[in-house]
Amino acid sequence: MTDSITLYGHPVSPYVRKVLIAFAFKGMKPDVIIPVSPFIADDGFKKISPLKRIPVLQIGDFILPDSTAICEYIDEAYSGEKCYPGDVTLRAKARWFEEYADDHIARNAVFGLFFEKIIKPALLKQETNMDTVNTTLTEKLPDIMSYLELQLQNADYLLGEKPFMADFAVASFFVNAGFAGWLPDAALWPKTTAYLKRISANPHYASVTEFGTKALKCRRAELEELIQAYISPDK
Repeated sequence: MTDSITLYGHPVSPYVRKVLIAFAFKGMKPDVIIPVSPFIADDGFKKISPLKRIPVLQIGDFILPDSTAICEYIDEAYSGEKCYPGDVTLRAKARWFEEYADDHIARNAVFGLFFEKIIKPALLKQETNMDTVNTTLTEKLPDIMSYLELQLQNADYLLGEKPFMADFAVASFFVNAGFAGWLPDAALWPKTTAYLKRISANPHYASVTEFGTKALKCRRAELEELIQAYISPDK
């Protein structure tokens, strides 16, 4: 009997979304999803995630934190559609775009908007820092969108004519910005707006994003039911 695959992390997280998309590439889902939130995780969680971040993958005694490490492990460990390009140059570029998403886009789309407007008032009972929100909206996100616009001048996706994990990582953080009410301006960034729409139509991405969107609106008891429905082999 093989060890079950357990994923720790809340489905609303863009980092968890990345990992679920990697599993979807392989036609798989975790056997268990434990919806840990890093904002309220207890010190016991540090035993498997020293930085108290999500997601964490556990398969038997094998424990792996960090979304990118997990996605690369899934891509190499399981057969199926590849999450990362085989060409060495494209793979290096994929690593860059994924790092750009995980660090810079996350710092602004997630922590500058989603965290400030959704997590702080609803979960932490703290006031939103509107200076941070306004700077994100007027400076940070426009800079990000302009950079992406330049990268998409000659292709539908960041690495060419096929989407890879780099694309899904980038798009995942904008989902959380959308939860906070932000939408891209097609007049200012037509290629990036069209790019995000193309990714949204990808079946792997769409099903995982729908799951996360439903999870955002769930109470705890409803979330457990939603997770069980998602990981059901009949779904």
